[in-house]
Amino acid sequence: MCLTPSQKIPFIRAVLDTVQFRAYPPKQRVQDIQVMIQMFRPLSWISVRQTLRLLGLMASCILLVKHAKWHMRDLQWDRKFQWAQHQENLTDMVQISGGTVKDLQWWLVNCDWVKGRLLSLSQPDLMIVADASLLGWGGHLGKAEIRGLWSPAESGLHSNLLEIRAIWLALKEFLPAVKGKIVQVFTDNTTAMWH
Repeated sequence: MCLTPSQKIPFIRAVLDTVQFRAYPPKQRVQDIQVMIQMFRPLSWISVRQTLRLLGLMASCILLVKHAKWHMRDLQWDRKFQWAQHQENLTDMVQISGGTVKDLQWWLVNCDWVKGRLLSLSQPDLMIVADASLLGWGGHLGKAEIRGLWSPAESGLHSNLLEIRAIWLALKEFLPAVKGKIVQVFTDNTTAMWH
């Protein structure tokens, strides 16, 4: 087996481009989605199997394509409500609604989705500092502070586990402030940092 250096790495269901620092769907996936969507015309009849295949292809792009979830929702709603009686028979034919076709057009006319997403990390909204000792733990979010003592059973745990637990407890305590935000956690423990 010979390994060849590359700056565009196919990885499971994505291509990782280390030059542009992006992850995007493979060309074959893009083509498969666009070819399938061509079959979905207003009031046309499509097999349940084909609708599920298209949903699966689009779902595989959710992490790679901004707004992918929103442009598959009408098809999901149709599947859930209009086509629920066809769960057993994948060869049954179902009629496509105009709203679904309109939603699917985004995948054909919006060329930005094939560019994928940047791999760079976003700037944190908040920073939490957490630390642990064999006696207890503590955490800071700005001027807010939380701390606690370990139970006798907890104090016997490995220090790496205590550090991870301190981070978890700090995040749990500050949940109302951190929910929906990008949080950077500062810790002096490299094992905890990698978790």
